[in-house]
Amino acid sequence: MGNVNIGKRVDYKTLETALVKAAEKVGWKTRIEDKFDKNYNLGSVQETKDYSHTIVHLKGRLFSAIKIYIPNKNQSNWFSIWQGLQHGIASEKRIKKYLSAVSENL
Repeated sequence: MGNVNIGKRVDYKTLETALVKAAEKVGWKTRIEDKFDKNYNLGSVQETKDYSHTIVHLKGRLFSAIKIYIPNKNQSNWFSIWQGLQHGIASEKRIKKYLSAVSENL
């Protein structure tokens, strides 16, 4: 996993749009998944679902390319890339091409 410094603060929707457009440019498909934590409040024992983070799954023709981790839905100046067999098999060259496309869309 590696962190990507955006260089400025951007709102969540701007970042998500840039990530999706960049994926289209390099020929990857996108699936966005919000993750939630299950928590409990004592007393009357209430279960709550609290937003944790967002994962953007990027897929090539057959296999996962990479996964993007977005830490929150507020303004942010970074995101993380997950790569490797369990996350995706994109080459460093393809990842750099993708990041360049992200930069163009921000």
